[in-house]
Amino acid sequence: MQRKNLYNAFNDQAMRSPCALAVNEGDICLSYKQLKCLAESVAQLLLDQGLEDNEVVGIRYGPGVHQILCQIGVSLANGVCFPVDPSLPEARIEQLFRQARVRYAFSYDGFKGYVETSSQIGLVAEGSSSPKLHQSTTTEEPNSVDGHVTHILHTSGTTGKPKLVQITGSAILHLASSTDVTPLRSNDKTLCLNNPSFDLSLFEVWVSLLSGAEIIVAPKTVTLDGSELQDFISRKGATVGFLSTSHFHLIAFNYPQAFSSLRLLLVAGSALNPAAIKNVLKNNPPQQVWNAYGPTEATTFVTLHLIDHQEAEMTQVAIGKAVGDMQVILLNKDGRRITKEEELGEICISGPGLSIGYLDGTEEDQRRFLNISNASESEGNRPLLFKTGDLGYFRKRAPGVLVYVGRNDRQIKHNNYRVEPSEIESTFIQSQMVQDVCVLHVKASDSKSGPLLVACVLSQEDDMNKITDLREYGLEHLPAYMVPDQIIYLEEFPLNSRGKIDYAALENEVSNKLSSNNTRTQGDTRSMLEKIWRDVLGIHAAHEDDDFFDLGATSLQAADLTVKIRQNFGKFISLQDLYNNSRFGETLRFIESANNGEATEKIALIERLKTDSYLADDIIPSSGSISTVTGIDETHIFLTGATGFLGSYFLKHLSCTVATKSRVTCLIRSRNNLSAKARLREALRKYDLWDDKIEAHVSVVDGDLATHHFGLADEEHSRLARSVSVIYHFGAHVNFCQPYQTHFEANVLGTKNVLDFASNGMPKTIHYASTIDAWGATGLVNGTKSLLEDEALEPHIQGPLHDTGYSQSQWVAESLMRRARDRGFLVSIYRLGTVICDSERGAGNPNDFFARVAMGSVKLGVFPLIEDLRWEYVTVDYACAAIYHISRSSLNVGRSYSIVSPDPKQSVSLERTGKLLHEAGYPVKLVPYQEWVKAVSEDENLNDSPLLALMPLLREPVLGELTRFETSQKTPIYRTDNTKKALTDAVDIIYVPLSADMFRRMFYFWVKKGYYAA
Repeated sequence: MQRKNLYNAFNDQAMRSPCALAVNEGDICLSYKQLKCLAESVAQLLLDQGLEDNEVVGIRYGPGVHQILCQIGVSLANGVCFPVDPSLPEARIEQLFRQARVRYAFSYDGFKGYVETSSQIGLVAEGSSSPKLHQSTTTEEPNSVDGHVTHILHTSGTTGKPKLVQITGSAILHLASSTDVTPLRSNDKTLCLNNPSFDLSLFEVWVSLLSGAEIIVAPKTVTLDGSELQDFISRKGATVGFLSTSHFHLIAFNYPQAFSSLRLLLVAGSALNPAAIKNVLKNNPPQQVWNAYGPTEATTFVTLHLIDHQEAEMTQVAIGKAVGDMQVILLNKDGRRITKEEELGEICISGPGLSIGYLDGTEEDQRRFLNISNASESEGNRPLLFKTGDLGYFRKRAPGVLVYVGRNDRQIKHNNYRVEPSEIESTFIQSQMVQDVCVLHVKASDSKSGPLLVACVLSQEDDMNKITDLREYGLEHLPAYMVPDQIIYLEEFPLNSRGKIDYAALENEVSNKLSSNNTRTQGDTRSMLEKIWRDVLGIHAAHEDDDFFDLGATSLQAADLTVKIRQNFGKFISLQDLYNNSRFGETLRFIESANNGEATEKIALIERLKTDSYLADDIIPSSGSISTVTGIDETHIFLTGATGFLGSYFLKHLSCTVATKSRVTCLIRSRNNLSAKARLREALRKYDLWDDKIEAHVSVVDGDLATHHFGLADEEHSRLARSVSVIYHFGAHVNFCQPYQTHFEANVLGTKNVLDFASNGMPKTIHYASTIDAWGATGLVNGTKSLLEDEALEPHIQGPLHDTGYSQSQWVAESLMRRARDRGFLVSIYRLGTVICDSERGAGNPNDFFARVAMGSVKLGVFPLIEDLRWEYVTVDYACAAIYHISRSSLNVGRSYSIVSPDPKQSVSLERTGKLLHEAGYPVKLVPYQEWVKAVSEDENLNDSPLLALMPLLREPVLGELTRFETSQKTPIYRTDNTKKALTDAVDIIYVPLSADMFRRMFYFWVKKGYYAA
């Protein structure tokens, strides 16, 4: 058993050097023999109380003698050490101990949920407090931990629940014996100053004891004062120190000579500032300075790098090579191993120092701890590869030398751009104007506006004028969108118990600072607007007749101004509004005269959309292996929306292409006295798609997409969920004149219910048919020129706000899917343009928006002319073939795809659409939009016109005088990079643009089926 091995290694050392000093804390000096005897008392006390094998024991002490002897005693008693910071709130400690099911905990005093037992350990030294054992008043059954585990260390969890990292005895033994700096020398004296819940403490305690070294406990009063720390190190003769990066930076910039008498100085925790290292190296440095890297899951560190003057001149300090038998590899976003130098990837680790996983953290284990086929296990239950979530690259011309860049999970979206805070931080550090920097995405606590990009900096000099210099440096070295909106100087960063930046505390502090700044400027619209102009343009003052664009504003600055006006005034101003009111006085009057009621209503709708986009956040994916449609003889496919135009064609496509043993189940609601099966037959016959052979492997379930469990009995829902492995979610309610709330149940709750279905039973891939309408009018409103397939939706929320309720529901539904994908669901999103007819037969939906405009315009003889507007036509057969082909490969899962014209030049504009109708033999005159609407409104046959159902959409202004139809102008380019790559091997899937011949086939089909009277 590993914890016995760990204790035995300590015992062997105590037997070899019984009189050597083991721990020195103030007036307390214990030899190895004395420490061993006291630890035996601790073990006996626990056993007398009924401690079970592999049971977790809480240790509520700071760094020092009591912490050390309790850890040794717990190990001897065959328990598992769980050290926690005693300064944590009692509620937090109670949560941690409850999560680990701790029955017994050591503490000086009683605390919430625990009472003191009658037994205690004898006094360690005259006048010192005694360690006391406390027993839980609520926990009856202990948590039996894996026999290899000796320690539990807690780290923060993304869900608010702490992660309990299980550290094995073999991992600590490897750390103590197999690195470039271990084993330590028996005459070494190691500083002990880190919080015991921080993994650096394992090095201070166990590496020292297993090497026969002496532990020197540093009082907290000296650890943060460079002068006092140097004096303490000198007086005690300390030779080894291990500091967190934040702690090191603090001392290095204020008293760099503090470490001068050390033999070894190790630093770990986050990216090291080269300027801090230079400061230390030129001020009587220690013999060696090592940069260490490793998450808690790697048992203190997995790489080491010896730092010299040459390294300190680098823009980024390397973290070095893997230690001992540890291995480090880099994986790209596709999960492939990186071998090229300077290619960024996620740092992944394996080897004997790796944790076996999180206690009771099965889902987290499966996400972060992976198996790889070419690895060998050192323990039967040890994971083989851990994904750290950190980014790094191998340095050029330095084989195996790794450079740490930052976290890959800190990426944010700011003003439509993806931003890596670590890149900004690294750039500002290189300026040598700051000691340290932390970039946050945060908003004022009293603000309803969006967050700002804020750089919090610690300066080498207390010079507020450096803000301008630092901003200029940022503009010279970063893209404009990555330059922080605000730069705030702080005296220090709040640190957590593990010596790392406490982001939650820092965000709260910065948020309050931003609020106080807002308070000083609110109430005076003119002065606030002038400040915004100054900030955006970098000018000293703004006058009544100053023209924003004459002052040199770029389109990016114009977009920035509209965002800041929305943030500060809660008033929407489009880019077109800004061009029309570009003088300062005009902009001011526009803001002051804005319709407050309308603004409030829009703000409320935005909040509703954002809130609804979180509705499925509590749904988590099921675990296990995932299958795709490829090569699976018995795939069970679940299809929603089979009675719709796209769904009908896709079902026909499936019936002709999937393996004979595969099954397709369609979710259809019976309606209007028609059974679900009858509705399916009717839908396919509408487009001449029905074939009796379809029934051979297509079954129908009568259910409602918008109802919990689709309205099925729990048993039926579970049975279906257990057998389905692939979902195609095409179901949606589409009405271009109804508001968001009308679409909410089918489109939003329906999507949530699909995710709930996917989370039950066997794991499933989800293929979701979205629409470019999810972007709404972003081209006009936000000035968006092009959209990447995986671009974030939230920055474009103003687009659907000025579009249809259907568009708004699709923004929310796709957000649900994207957030689910971020949580581990295997979701592919297919964002379709306007789906028109079958390219060969011309069979099309007579009731969709496109068909109504085409047929109605032909009847009228006039067609609307709006420049720079495209509906992104895509034929239904191309859409189905493309989606099916992409969905067949597991390599394509987890991305978004634009199902539109792969070549923007082939995308037909609205103006060209009218001309093609004319060429097809349907003479229509192109007229300005309002003239066309007037003709529609005055049509004496309007009650029989296909356009009647669209009249609210055609006439209602939603943005100034513009209607929803008109807000589609300035259509952006929908990038198709992912789609083209996924279809590279599909030479038979060819996009066919709208043509005059296609219009002829469409009208022929509509006339034949009685949908249009010629």
